[in-house]
Parts: sequence; C-alpha cells; structure tokens
Amino acid sequence: MGLAGFLKAARTRLARTDPISSSWRTASMGPAEHAQRPEMHQARIRGHLDAAHGTAQQFTRTVVFPMFLLGAGLQAASLAVAAAMYAVGGQLLFVSVALLLLPLGAVWPLVMLRPSDEGLVRVAARVCALCWACVLALMLALVSEGVREVRAPCDAASATRACWWVRASLVFTSIEAGVALLGALRFASLLVRRAPRAQSARHTLDVIWLTLGRVLVARCAVSGTRFVADAASSLMGAGLDENASASAGVHLIAAFENGALGVFALLPESRAGLQAWLVSRGEAVTTAAGLGALLGNRPAYQVQALAAERFRCISAEKITQQVIASRVIGRAVYLATERAQLGSVDAFISHSWLDAPTGKWEALSRWRADFRATHGREPRVWLDSVCIDQLAVEDALPCLPVHLAGCDALVVLIGDSYLQRLWCVVELFVFLEMGGTIDQITVLPLCSFEARVQWLGQLSRFDARQATCTFARDKELLLATIRASFGGFDRFNAAVRNLLLDVAPVELLQVNPSEVAVLRQPELVRHAMQGAAGEGAGAAPASPG
Repeated sequence: MGLAGFLKAARTRLARTDPISSSWRTASMGPAEHAQRPEMHQARIRGHLDAAHGTAQQFTRTVVFPMFLLGAGLQAASLAVAAAMYAVGGQLLFVSVALLLLPLGAVWPLVMLRPSDEGLVRVAARVCALCWACVLALMLALVSEGVREVRAPCDAASATRACWWVRASLVFTSIEAGVALLGALRFASLLVRRAPRAQSARHTLDVIWLTLGRVLVARCAVSGTRFVADAASSLMGAGLDENASASAGVHLIAAFENGALGVFALLPESRAGLQAWLVSRGEAVTTAAGLGALLGNRPAYQVQALAAERFRCISAEKITQQVIASRVIGRAVYLATERAQLGSVDAFISHSWLDAPTGKWEALSRWRADFRATHGREPRVWLDSVCIDQLAVEDALPCLPVHLAGCDALVVLIGDSYLQRLWCVVELFVFLEMGGTIDQITVLPLCSFEARVQWLGQLSRFDARQATCTFARDKELLLATIRASFGGFDRFNAAVRNLLLDVAPVELLQVNPSEVAVLRQPELVRHAMQGAAGEGAGAAPASPG
C-alpha cells in the first residue's frame, strides 16, 4: 500500500464520524461519552496493534521464512555435492565447482532478516556456524590429500603436475581452511550467551553480516590468486596442471562471486537497497507492516500493557523554557509528571532538539493560550524529555506508537532542523497509522519569512536517508520501518512532502505557491494510488480505523 495507503487512509478518516477521532474537542462531549473515552481509545489502539502484529507475522511467513529456507537449501546442496565430488575423485577442481553456489546460499537467507525476527536470527547464527564448519572439514580433507601428494616422490617426467604447483595449491587450500575456521569460530561465538549485548538480535545480525562479508572477501582474494596461478600454469604448458584452463575459469567466477557478495554483505546501504527493492516487488508493502517492524513483532497485548504502564503526561503550565531547552531532565522533573490513561492526554509534542528553544517555547505558549481559551483549562501534554524514564530509555521505543495514539492531537513545532531529524517525520507517519487524522495535527512554524522560504526548499530536498538520529541503531530501525511500509524511500519522501503540505498553516504555503504546487507531485501520488488499487485484492489488510 505504501504512499497510497498513507495518504488515502489519513484523508478517508477525515470523513468518518468516529467518536474517538473527534473526541479531543471535549467540549462537545457529554459526561457518559467522556467517561468512556479511555476505554474506547484502548480498544482502538489494541485493534491497530493487532493488525500491525498480524501483518508483521504474515510478512515473516510469506517472505522471510521462504527466503531463509531457500538459502539454507542452497548451502546444504552445495556442501553435499562438494562432499560427493571429493568422495568420488578428490580433485580440487570438482569440489570448487560444487562450492560455487555456497556464497549465494550464505547471503540469501539473511537478505530479508530483520532484528525483529529474533528466532530466525538465532537460527541463522547456527546455520552459519554449521556451514563454515562443514567447509572447514572439506578443506582439511583436501589439505591432507595435498600433504600426501607433496610427500610423494616428485618426478616432473611422470607427475601430472609440477612440484611447485602442488605446493602452491596446498598453501591456497590451507588458507581457505584457515578462513573457514575463523568464520566458524566467530559464528559459534554468537551461540554463547555471556552478556546482554550478545543476546541482542540486532547485534547478532550485525555480526553475522560483518563476519560473512569478511569471510567472502578473504575467499575472493584466495580465488583471485588461484586464478592468476592457474592462468600462468596454463600458459607455461606441459608438466603443470592438466586442468589449468578449466580451473582458472572456475576460480575467476568464484573470485567475482565472493567479492561481489562480500562487499554487499559489508555495506548496510546496499543491503537496505536490495531489501527495499524486494519488498516493493511483493504484496507486503503496508503501513501496518512498518508499524510491526517498529514494535519488534511483540504481541499486541504485551506492547499495550508496557505502554500503558509507562504512559505519563505533564500540565503545560509546568513546562518552562529551561525544560524545553534541556535534552536530559533530572529525575525529580520526571517524577513530577503524572500517570495517565491512554486517551486522556490532549497532545503529543513533536519537535527537534536542534531547533532554537526560544522559538519552540514561544510557539508552545501561543498554542497553550489558544487551548485555554477554547477549553477553559490547562492542556495535558506528552513531552519526551519529561515523560520518558531516562533509566529505561530502551523500553520507550516500542511504546511510542501507543503513546502517540493515547494523545488526542499531535502538535508539531516545526523549525529549521525538523526535517533533518528522522524521529520527527516518523512520528507523523506513526500517528496517522495508529488512527490519527490530518485535522488532529497542528503545525506551529518557528521561523521568520526568510526561513519559511528556506523551509519549502528543505521540504523539496527532503530525503529520509539523509536525516539523522542520535543513535545509529535508531536510524537503522527507522529506515527498516520505512522500507517495510513504503517499499522504498522515494515513496516515503513524497508522502512526507504531501502530508506536511496538507497540515502546514496558510502562512507557510503563501510564501511561494508555485513551489507548493510542484512539491505536491500529483503524478507520483496518482501512480501510487493506481498501483494500490491494482494490488488491493492481494495486499495484506491495512489496520482498522
């Protein structure tokens, strides 16, 4: 669904007479409806979480698991054929031919694996350790054959291969055995849980990719050197390896294959690009799938229970300029917040820490004054610096979608750096996916007229891949969420531009109307809508609401 679902679902919800969607205007609600709001919110949140979890599980069953089995099957077949070749003839050439599929089989199961697939990540570590242990055993058998051949009398007139070539081949095979040994040991070390970090699926997957990349690059170097030696042997003529020409071709292919796949394994950007392309070719591109990736595939009841326990708010009157300016708040300020029920908080404050605190304070004060004039009371808000327990920051990530849904509105303090922070734009996406609507988003610009012109330029150049996060692991997770939701970054970038143009205040759009018209990209949106309509029959169901 991707871009089409993101925009169409948000606009469709605008026309619905959903009591939850309009409940933030509490002045129009009666006492009975007001008392039921938290329960209604929790029911709606549970529905969205169930849909996200179900879609993520379906993605694992229909995409990740089959690819994993196919790759593991390639590894097993390659090793089985190589072992059979060795048993029949024991020649290195035949074994090398059989092992040509091994690098592809090693990489393929990992392509669609995500840190949220914790079970499969652990299985992948075991498969990798077993695979390279088998390669080690095969190489050691070939080394033993080479040692026997070297110890035999070396008569150039009767031998089929020159003595120097036999010794060189033994050295190459020994190096390959050493590479396989190091790889098997590193993969096996992931199976020993000595520390919490070693138990992290994200860390395990990173180590698997890094180790596999290094092993394949090392094998590329060995195969490349073998190719040079085989080519030289073929040119030198009689007395050397009788299969030198065929062996050179095989090792050239092996060098190219191992090198290409090794570099691919070592570059996260290349892996992300292939994953996005594969996702966009299938039917798993839904915003619910992205939300499932963000939640880490945890069961809905578990996520909701944790989020409800940690959901807090603070009265806007207690938010001082010093609080806005501080990234880390003392424990006393956190304890000054109060526990809140999901659905009882007026607004989630979305902002970038890099923007000037004075501008954010002034914009928030204006919004607070308008709220008081309308409702006759202080707004209760969620602000990250005071409502996240700094002693349990890791638990805050899966709670974010629920906390967004537990607020009646999203207040965006948009300044010069807002679009440069990946968390900020993802909050917009998650708010809508969790049942929010465009009319529940309030954008408060912090900038002058000149800066507003620059803001439109920033919007036109927005690219999620260039946005930043404080922690690299957060950026990796958010980019994976975007890929799962939209099947690529171009669609997500277009969705962000169109969404911000929909919710931006008039004073931002009147600066340069012609540029606004270009930014809306009607052709891209229309193409995405048509694609979604054509795929709708087979696509995974979008989350309710």
